[in-house]
Amino acid sequence: MSTYKLVYFNSRGRAELSRLAFAVGGIKYEDERLSGEEWLKLKPKTPQGVIPILEIDGKTVTQSLTIARYIGRQCDLMGRTPLEQIEVDCTLDTSAEVWDVIARPASEEDIIRKKFEYKNLMDKVLPKVLDYFEGMLAANSGGGGFLVGSALTLADLSLYDVMGYPMEGYGFKLDKYPKVAAHRQKVANIPKIAEYLKNSQKEDNFVENWLRPAAKQCSEEKRYKLIYFPTRGRAELTRLVFAASGIDYEDCRIDRQTEWPKIKPNTPLGQLPVLEVDGEQMAESSSIARFVAKQAGMMGKTSLEQAQIEMIVDALQDALETVVSWFVEKEESIKAEKKKKVVEETYPTVVSIMESILTKNAADGGFLVGSSMSLADLALYDGLQYPVDLFDFSLDKYPKTAAQRKMVAETPRIAEWLKKRPKTEY
Repeated sequence: MSTYKLVYFNSRGRAELSRLAFAVGGIKYEDERLSGEEWLKLKPKTPQGVIPILEIDGKTVTQSLTIARYIGRQCDLMGRTPLEQIEVDCTLDTSAEVWDVIARPASEEDIIRKKFEYKNLMDKVLPKVLDYFEGMLAANSGGGGFLVGSALTLADLSLYDVMGYPMEGYGFKLDKYPKVAAHRQKVANIPKIAEYLKNSQKEDNFVENWLRPAAKQCSEEKRYKLIYFPTRGRAELTRLVFAASGIDYEDCRIDRQTEWPKIKPNTPLGQLPVLEVDGEQMAESSSIARFVAKQAGMMGKTSLEQAQIEMIVDALQDALETVVSWFVEKEESIKAEKKKKVVEETYPTVVSIMESILTKNAADGGFLVGSSMSLADLALYDGLQYPVDLFDFSLDKYPKTAAQRKMVAETPRIAEWLKKRPKTEY
């Protein structure tokens, strides 16, 4: 009879699946739980500098899934046929992908990235994977409520285990996933599991010290108020970001002649737009758009992507200034010259650049930067509205730019905004 020693922190974490398998198999083992200080002392002596580790008759094995699969085989939890075995492995790998995302909101220090990772986990990752498991349980309706075959496997323990932290730490509910909820209850009621859960250590430092504080931070909603004139102008890019992200805000439009003179002295720079965030004001349209885009996770996934987005936004802003110059010009002859420059020089140049960027990034779904919509895409859409609407600037020579604008306009939230936004000349 082999002797086992499982070493991990004083939390469930990536060791709990192995503990559950040990419990089901009735295999005795030493459950060593380390403090942070104890781990720092032990770390240099471990094979890969990570835990959990499993000692089998004194021989050390690392990697959580490797350990869990080993114990699963000892306890006959890996499926009865080759097909069942591969289904169990598939479930384990799917759960592992969720594990990789669970800790991100807690470990991320930047509050903007923290909220992005939290929203991604709660609104995308968990619903997607639970839809998969809900379907898997439905397809195996003759299996007595188990994921694979007609008996408990490591797949069932894995699903039970991986949902523990999102539910306890982040408050995720299974109301929309009745089969997964019933499966979770079924696993918890298995006598050996119930006994283990009753006698296992209740305190989990990861839940108390990491997940719940992160959930509280990420759930705090800021109040936004965007103040501008009743036109699209320099506020529309920010409005598009709000629309694309679904972030609620107050779209405050004030009369230039009657209201603006009254509030102007109390604005940061004596100009609009102004964004109020929980009562605090900021000015400068580009700064506002970038700030809101960061809140929405639309400033790229890396520092390089962020820089590329800012480059594109700045280039489009420079081009827009030529339209503004035309707009404020009073002398008709000069105004005509400025319009000609806009149509024949400025925008052919900048749109050619955008066409080239879209060509280089063609493999990533038609976006300007990366593989998802960013501030850059919204800036291109917004930046071309005036040349196209006012000057009949044609995009016939720029098919990728035209396709990109169409894609942005047909994005459901953007399409909804374009349909309901106030009709204005500018």
